[in-house]
Amino acid sequence: MRYDLGLCSPVPYEATKVEVFGGVSIFTREQFLSVNGFSNLYWGWGAEDDDLFLRTWRKGYKVDRTDTEKCSFRMISHSHDRDNPMSAMRYLLLKQSLQRQNEDGLSSLRYRLISKTRGRVFTNVTVDVGGPTPKFIELMRSMRAEFGKERLFSCFDALLWLYHKLAEDDVVGNDE
Repeated sequence: MRYDLGLCSPVPYEATKVEVFGGVSIFTREQFLSVNGFSNLYWGWGAEDDDLFLRTWRKGYKVDRTDTEKCSFRMISHSHDRDNPMSAMRYLLLKQSLQRQNEDGLSSLRYRLISKTRGRVFTNVTVDVGGPTPKFIELMRSMRAEFGKERLFSCFDALLWLYHKLAEDDVVGNDE
């Protein structure tokens, strides 16, 4: 399995020194099936790449940084996506990542095919994966409102808050 964020730079062929997992990651089909792909629970920005790293680590795959002499990527210039807010649930989900690995991912993915276009060197597949349930959205809003704009809080604080919220409001009960 290869990981290449270090090669993803606004300037071609200029490798960054960031030691994180995300950006461009290359898996074989067998590796991606083995880790059960990405989690389906991350909505909004944050921690989905960390979750995938934990899945990869648990299966014993070595993360290999590609030689900058062989390939590089040029990042498309973009601004922060204001419509994709930081997920208040990201730390809670990440904490339970390995316990959910076999049930949450490719094995539980539901989607609707929108289009499939074959190119010379790639196939563009567009799908609709739906979105978070209304109750999940309400839980994220409540958590964000209670913690305000503070971006970092401990997993313990988040779990404690969630425990009290579920006990008081029954926010994540069964959908009708």
